[in-house]
Amino acid sequence: MYEQVFLPPARFGPREAATYVVRLYGWEMERSVEVLRNGQRVFALSGMRVVLFEELDLAEPHPAYGSLPSEESFETEEEKEAALASWVIGGTGRTPNTDVTGDGVPELVIGDLNGVNHTFLSRFIFELWPRFRQLPAIVTLDREDLGLQDVDGDGVREIVTSANPMADWAVAGFERPYEDVVLKYDGECFKPAAELMRQHPWSDEVIERWASVIRADKHWVPDRPHGPAALWQRMLGLCFEGNAAQAWKLLELAWPGDAASRDAYRASFEQALGEDPFGAELLRLSRSSMAARIRPPDARRVFPNPAQQPGEPSERVVEIRGPRAGVAREKISVLEGGKRVLEINGTNFRMLSNLGAASGGVGTDLDGDGQDELVVTSVAEHRGQEAGMLQVYRVWPKFECIAEVPWQPDWRDVFVNLDDDRDIEIRVRERVHDTWAFCCHMVDPVAPTVVLKLQDGMFKPCRSLMMKPAPDPDVLQGTAMRIQSEFGRDEAVAEAALWSEMLSLTYTGHVDSAVALFGDAWPEDRPGKEEVLETFRERLDRSRFGPAVLEFAQPEHSDVED
Repeated sequence: MYEQVFLPPARFGPREAATYVVRLYGWEMERSVEVLRNGQRVFALSGMRVVLFEELDLAEPHPAYGSLPSEESFETEEEKEAALASWVIGGTGRTPNTDVTGDGVPELVIGDLNGVNHTFLSRFIFELWPRFRQLPAIVTLDREDLGLQDVDGDGVREIVTSANPMADWAVAGFERPYEDVVLKYDGECFKPAAELMRQHPWSDEVIERWASVIRADKHWVPDRPHGPAALWQRMLGLCFEGNAAQAWKLLELAWPGDAASRDAYRASFEQALGEDPFGAELLRLSRSSMAARIRPPDARRVFPNPAQQPGEPSERVVEIRGPRAGVAREKISVLEGGKRVLEINGTNFRMLSNLGAASGGVGTDLDGDGQDELVVTSVAEHRGQEAGMLQVYRVWPKFECIAEVPWQPDWRDVFVNLDDDRDIEIRVRERVHDTWAFCCHMVDPVAPTVVLKLQDGMFKPCRSLMMKPAPDPDVLQGTAMRIQSEFGRDEAVAEAALWSEMLSLTYTGHVDSAVALFGDAWPEDRPGKEEVLETFRERLDRSRFGPAVLEFAQPEHSDVED
């Protein structure tokens, strides 16, 4: 059993200041919960996977998704009991901070996942003070990346969930689009918050391009009465972001038949959308006057057109909005004249406004042409480790990605000017060993450094800034002897040291020295020598920058450039 005590806020008097106890029983697929008010049961539920939703840290965008661990995750009963005894959500005797109604008083949110593969999630929401009252429940599709989120920053948690109103239109499971829905409490029930979901309209050119692709789709066949999935999926997305008029325009442009059959298709689409409680509300709003206000972006930057030609826009605006949900999913929108021309999805985007000392502290001009590039980072967490990508986009004349490299949040001096010219280099570390089966121990080798420089319009490894003089043979032999002796004490440390030295030599243009070091350092009585060396070469070929780095060691690149 897991027990959590909730204390009332200080504002309530003795009659209203009830203490609540929430108890969870059972394990995965068979759980129950009861809520006690001053020792008296006021709610009980048994289900497949009962969970407790709470926001534990107001500064964190990720909702705490409380659930007991799986019984299969423990090898012994002792481990299971120890884990259960230490499993808490913020300790006991505290006030929850999940205000989802906007009255300044926290509510209790309990979820019950049920159906095949936890298909549906029922959210039971309770007012705790000044009296116990259950609000209308919300039944939605189960998406563990969605939850309670203060989308608009007003201190009130919205419920961010999913809707799939066109499930019956899908031929295969992967065709089913899951549209995010932001719900706010209107005093009676939770309804879609149009002003928090609305997005900028797409440009006419984008709608026409989509229509052209859909019109040429091969799935306009009798056994698919709803046509290509791309059509109704695009229409559904447009309706859920407040651009229903563009959904009908897309249908008009993409439809290959006559007007009567097109109108019948639209009526069928609207009927299916109207059968979903969230879709019906959004459809109603789109027919009237869906809130014209668009939620302000989290980051915004204007890029003027440096050589504007007749008919071209004077500027492009880049906006970042998010997080929209529990995993901090975000969108980068590129706007021309207030309309979207491109959208990029990711997680935890950050737009860099200057590159520090590398550029004199002003701007993001990486190629030295006097015009800033768009530089963004995106970060995701995996197994407790943060990792991400650094992306560089040329904004004019064509918006295009010219660099996409691995990036770690704690890296320093990513942008450097090593050769003192006008452009800026990107210095990153390549975590090649993440994909190497040989490095299966907890001790990781040091990731080699890669210097990227703009070459032929793209950022590529720069040989002249990465190559170093050939290592001294005596020093190399001493390193081999040290690693060989380490194999007798700690194989994991020895393997990591050997891999680090080989990577360092390879990424500075001396793959032959790396192979020689391996031959001298590998113990003669240790099997698998040839297989390990072959693995080294194969994994290097599969890495992002390995193939380019290997070219450094070719005969025509044998000398270090000035």
